[in-house]
Amino acid sequence: MLIPPYPADEAVRLTALRSTYLLDTAPEPFFDDITRLAAEMFEVPIAMVTLVDEERQWFKSRVGQRWLRKFGQSVRWSRWVLR
Repeated sequence: MLIPPYPADEAVRLTALRSTYLLDTAPEPFFDDITRLAAEMFEVPIAMVTLVDEERQWFKSRVGQRWLRKFGQSVRWSRWVLR
């Protein structure tokens, strides 16, 4: 799989992510409501709010899927989205 390079502003993005203090926190109704709304609006069975740091993609909220909590860096397809 082709993995894109990190964006030029990756350090800024990671600093902003860390400043939210959301990584590795418990589920919150606010995020669960947004995730549920997205699933309903797009009429899909699975929706997620994910946070991507330098080592993993971590799921803050999930609808329709409960078995997965995070992906390691080797499965970071979301780096394409960050570009």
